[in-house]
Amino acid sequence: MSLLQRLISIASTSSSSPSAPVRYKYDVFLSFRGEDTRNSFTDHLYKALHLAGIRTFRDDDEIREGQELKLEIERSIRESRASIVVFSEKFANSSWCLDELSLILEQNRKGNYFVLAVFYKVDPSDVRNQRGSFSIEAKEGTKWTHDNVKRWKAALREVANLKGMVVSGYKTTFIPNIVEKVYSQLGVKLQSNPTGLTGIETRAQGAYTIEKTLENDWHAKSGIMTLVNRCLLTIPRNGKLAIHQLLQEMARKIVREESKDPAKRSRVWHHDESYRLLRKGNGSETIEGLALNMRNMEQGMTSETFQTSSLVKMENLKFLHLRGVKLTGTYENFPELRWLRWRECNLKTIPPGLLMSFLVAIDMSFGDLEEFDPPMKLEYPDVV
Repeated sequence: MSLLQRLISIASTSSSSPSAPVRYKYDVFLSFRGEDTRNSFTDHLYKALHLAGIRTFRDDDEIREGQELKLEIERSIRESRASIVVFSEKFANSSWCLDELSLILEQNRKGNYFVLAVFYKVDPSDVRNQRGSFSIEAKEGTKWTHDNVKRWKAALREVANLKGMVVSGYKTTFIPNIVEKVYSQLGVKLQSNPTGLTGIETRAQGAYTIEKTLENDWHAKSGIMTLVNRCLLTIPRNGKLAIHQLLQEMARKIVREESKDPAKRSRVWHHDESYRLLRKGNGSETIEGLALNMRNMEQGMTSETFQTSSLVKMENLKFLHLRGVKLTGTYENFPELRWLRWRECNLKTIPPGLLMSFLVAIDMSFGDLEEFDPPMKLEYPDVV
């Protein structure tokens, strides 16, 4: 099963779960301190959830003008199946955020509800023990009464004892983990949206369409425009197709989970891993895509020459992206590539076996080629 088919499988598994009862208006209520994260982490998270077809309430754009805010918040929490609470440095400075948290936990105690605590640049133990910016005290003549503070402290201890997620690494890498967590907990029925924002099921199906289009006819303009209209692809000014970064990160996560051994994964894109595979000849039939840029390697490695036999072992290899890589050996039984980019290629002529009729895109620029004369007719070449 290919990587894109696995994305479809994940979506299909989620879709097979019972859909949310009609009484639920939202899948997720998103609670956060706007001053800290509205224009950064939370904004990216909200867009990722919305992009994935997860119905998400966010108070700064869901409450209609003129309505009683607290009543609308309470109603939205009741009408949601889960809550994500993003704890940030100034979260506990807001009585509004603390009241929201209390309401969320009250709903959670009723059962059939899921609360995910996300700790953004804060320590969960500070939340649990009310240390640092989470130290709160009663103040006479304000909403910070002794009763309220006692209730809020209990809420902070309770939520910190739930299984949460501590943000680490890049946002674009971490946020897909949150989306997957929601899927696994709720079994969300993924839906498409008539406005053009589609669910992961639709996106995975579209990604699979990319693969089939590539195998048959990359020049099918109508198929590409369909994917663009579904927000699966964008076409920047340079004319090159681009897949949404969050979908890329989700795909990379799936690949990394295939195996701890890069030789047993379907894609190898880290250059140091690709280098070791080619140098040791550890290629396998599992690998479908490989990238190696020798400019990213240490100085002593850049002059190394690899044997073509290392790639011959990758008999299912379809996508090969090389730069400054020197290969020697026969190209007999070379993998039947669909896409080849080999910049700064050391070959002077095209050897038999390298370019097969399955190729749909070739880029061998900035190399030593003295003439480009493929040994056989290519049916669908996009020659750069």
